Amino acid sequence: MASDFQLVNCNFGADTDLEMTQYVEAQIEFLIQSHMDLHRNRIPKWRKLYLGIPAEDTRSFPWPNAANTIVQVIGEIVDTIAARVLGLLYATHPLWAFQDFRKFDQDNADQFEAAARERQTLENFMDLVGYEPTELDLYRLEGLWYTDAARLGTAFLKVGVEQNIEVTNVGYTSSKTKVQGDESTIYSGPRVHKLRHEDVALTPDAPTPGEAEFVFQVRTLRRKALEERGFTGAYDKASVDAILASPDRQSPTTQKKEELSDQGINVRGNFEATAEWDIYECYYAWWHNKRKFRIIDSYHKGSKTILRRVFNFLPDNELPIVRARMGYRTDGMYGHGMAELLERYQEELSTVHNQRLDNATAANTRALRVSPRARNLDSNVELYPMALLVGEKDDFEAIQIADVYNSSFENETVTLAHVQSRAGIQPAISGSGGGGPLSKKTGVYSAMGTLATMQESNSRVNLEASDFRHAHVKLGSLLTAMYGKYGVGDRAKIFGLDADALKSAFKEYDKHRLAIPIRASTASLNREMDKQSDMLLAGMMQRHYTAVGQLMQAMSSPMVPDEVKDYMVKTVRSLDRFMKRVLRDFGYDQPEQFIPEPKLPQQGGADQKPTPRGQVAPGGSPLSSTIAAASQPGPGVVPAPGGGGVGPGSAGTPGAGGGPPPL
Repeated sequence: MASDFQLVNCNFGADTDLEMTQYVEAQIEFLIQSHMDLHRNRIPKWRKLYLGIPAEDTRSFPWPNAANTIVQVIGEIVDTIAARVLGLLYATHPLWAFQDFRKFDQDNADQFEAAARERQTLENFMDLVGYEPTELDLYRLEGLWYTDAARLGTAFLKVGVEQNIEVTNVGYTSSKTKVQGDESTIYSGPRVHKLRHEDVALTPDAPTPGEAEFVFQVRTLRRKALEERGFTGAYDKASVDAILASPDRQSPTTQKKEELSDQGINVRGNFEATAEWDIYECYYAWWHNKRKFRIIDSYHKGSKTILRRVFNFLPDNELPIVRARMGYRTDGMYGHGMAELLERYQEELSTVHNQRLDNATAANTRALRVSPRARNLDSNVELYPMALLVGEKDDFEAIQIADVYNSSFENETVTLAHVQSRAGIQPAISGSGGGGPLSKKTGVYSAMGTLATMQESNSRVNLEASDFRHAHVKLGSLLTAMYGKYGVGDRAKIFGLDADALKSAFKEYDKHRLAIPIRASTASLNREMDKQSDMLLAGMMQRHYTAVGQLMQAMSSPMVPDEVKDYMVKTVRSLDRFMKRVLRDFGYDQPEQFIPEPKLPQQGGADQKPTPRGQVAPGGSPLSSTIAAASQPGPGVVPAPGGGGVGPGSAGTPGAGGGPPPL
């Protein structure tokens, strides 16, 4: 961890501290009451809908053990959205594509190459720490993050700073009375944590978490974790000792117990092992002496105790909680989730499905009507294949209870179509050939073909996926800023990267010269399109270089008249301007680094010195110069079309033979 990382305690005086504590208590109580229905009722219900858990374990209507299947359309669509987003983000390198806003002249090609190396090193570093399970482990965390956002509408990640120092290489002295070992830093740097929706509350009418007036996250700790924080100084030790005797509960909450019970895990209360304390980590702004500060409080609501009050230590006072939201209501903090949007559809589809199964069960059952004449037939007789029944004709009659009706299949199909229409999710193979391949023989897709393949066009899932990409960019920006502020330790060396280039890149990012542009498509998709665009541009640039070179070679010929040379100069400059525009359109912000500036001759001019015989005198007579040059042909003569190697004739008329044209 960089030496500049430290927690600075906030102490504005007893009166101000008391006022701040009262404000924190009031805001926590307001957010708890305002979010009670969402946290206690709706979210648990939406989670059950996603899992397809029936309202009752066994149905007793229309008969005991009737069909009780939940058609899990919500779970299917949520998993599809999460899989597509993760596929787009993690399919290609890098996780975040940085854009360099620095400008370099063509004479500073070395600086341009150094800047490109810095950007690429930064992309490689963020890609490596993002993937690595022992570092950020983002594939797992973002998978949980996007799944929660898709089913609940909103989900939260938290970026913190962790420093884990442990004793390694443990041994004893020769007398085996003293333990020896080395204190080693197991991990030091940013950590990302997935938060439960119920553990976060923000000012509900704020458009973004950063604009929320007050934010809290409930950190649930058990005894050992709480004692460790007091021992290390993360919390005030005296305050920790004061609350250890009064936990908020002896075992996990009822909701957590139910979730564990669904997994076959039953938790029983044990004070030492399962007692829990709820610590509210609060984030808010406070004005003091006409200056605005960002404060982080760790508060135990049960005992009204402030365990820690520090100034915000993140870069630019950023909020460490990053939100992913799907769908848009009116302005506000929370979005639409698929569990909320498709609840009625899933209920209707499950009802139709179960009715069809119950009807099929009834249709496969026959009731027997027995004539009164068959008095000797025992009412408890059991029927089985090849059973013998004593009686006369028509003494027994089988009655069909129900008819199988095929229209239920159509009803389910129509409901499924409504589900897909509302969710905006189509089969996974749709859009697979939307762009069309460049070659039907090779099947290679163009850049637009790749875009159509990786993005499902004309579908609302694009908008939903873009919401997640926006959150992904926000997370990457915060992580990059934190690595830049707190350092990367020896990670550059471990990953085999250029440490100096990485350090310089972080400095440029801190100065806002490097940034992650937020686009509708993910950075990885943009980079994948860039690769194909580069392949197309490579051939185009080669043709451009060749064309300019040929024109400059033609201009060096002594046979070219000034008017033609003037046109060639303008043509070269126009070609350069056009190519620079094309490169800018393809994302190259400094095209002059790829389009060399040609040294062109002066355009037209009468006050110039005469030139030797055989060369074109600038500003002279094109006819006389041409005749003079034609009398002494030399290298560099440009053949005129159909002219057999002779330059233009009088008044621009092409020559027709091996000598000068007639006067």
